[in-house]
Amino acid sequence: MGINASRFLFQSNNDAVNEVEAGGLHATILDNLAAAVFVCDMETHEILFLNRHARILFGNVGGQQCWRALQNGQNGPCSFCTNSKLVNADGSLGKPFVWKFQNTVNHRWYKLFDQAISWPGNRIVRLEIAFDITDQEQSRADILDEDITERQRLANELAETNIALRVLLCQSAIVKQELEEKVQANIRELISPYLENLAVRLKDSREKRYLAVISENLRQITTAFSRNLSTNQVKLTPRELQIADLIRQGKTNKEIAEILILSTRTVETYRDKLRRKLGLHNKKVNLQSFLNTIS
Repeated sequence: MGINASRFLFQSNNDAVNEVEAGGLHATILDNLAAAVFVCDMETHEILFLNRHARILFGNVGGQQCWRALQNGQNGPCSFCTNSKLVNADGSLGKPFVWKFQNTVNHRWYKLFDQAISWPGNRIVRLEIAFDITDQEQSRADILDEDITERQRLANELAETNIALRVLLCQSAIVKQELEEKVQANIRELISPYLENLAVRLKDSREKRYLAVISENLRQITTAFSRNLSTNQVKLTPRELQIADLIRQGKTNKEIAEILILSTRTVETYRDKLRRKLGLHNKKVNLQSFLNTIS
């Protein structure tokens, strides 16, 4: 449907009315816009005007209802129709409404400028100017896809790195265990027999105590007890670790005192410190039993 010789009115925000003749120069300007221009009745949804760009896209659909001619799959006025946003509650013309939409007929993306304007016959109609922004939206989508792809690549690399680290830690634990077992075997086979023979031959009690200390220190090198105690509990001094290990073995205060060349009173003081550090003070928990749970 053309404009013919009739006139339509564009209502500006300051209510100034510009009268534009539909024919001649103004029609030529509208037809040469790089945008689709529609005018639709806001009550009947009848298409009152299309410029040449709009006719190329949708055909000469003037006089038809916009929701039938310009969209697919509609059984009535579109749910996304902007008519309600263009007129104020008091009936006055509202501000332009700008939005984006992908047309359901040609699947192109458009940036839409909608505004209610006055039309001959005292009608209020919707003027819509649609600029094709499909290329921009596609570029934005491509950038988003690239970003998602890059994030996925980084996530995959991180996952692979985590797997490699777990394998490395596992191998490290195995190597560590093998090394400990090798050290234990060497001490057991190459050193312990000589210490046992020496213990039988020694007569002096002081020398026997020294030998006992040497044997115990070697045993501590290969046991996990001291390591577990210093790792899992509060930090203990080297002397406290020594006494804790001897208590775990079931040594009495007197035996510990002889081995470490301490007074019995000092050993008792260390016992009390151990109970406090291990959270056993004023608790009916056997210290030896507790230490055995750590090893």
